[in-house]
Amino acid sequence: MGAEAKVTSKGQITLPAKLRAEFGIEPGDIVVFFRDLDNRPTFKVRRMRRGAVLAHKPWPSPPVSQDEFDEGIARAVAEDFERADAAARKGSSE
Repeated sequence: MGAEAKVTSKGQITLPAKLRAEFGIEPGDIVVFFRDLDNRPTFKVRRMRRGAVLAHKPWPSPPVSQDEFDEGIARAVAEDFERADAAARKGSSE
């Protein structure tokens, strides 16, 4: 499906209703834009649904430094991009 969205002077866009429906994007969801490993622009939807609030539980491991925390996030993001890219490549070869 193709869709267009005009960027406002404030850098905002409105996702067309057909696009929101196709990808299940609902109010409160976060759309993350990035480039895949082939430098193609793409996006991922982070579902932000309301649900039961879980009780706070202590973290089971010792605290980490800010650098360790940042490195862990960077690794997770790289792994996520690689999985998304592999899925996109698999889908385009079928």
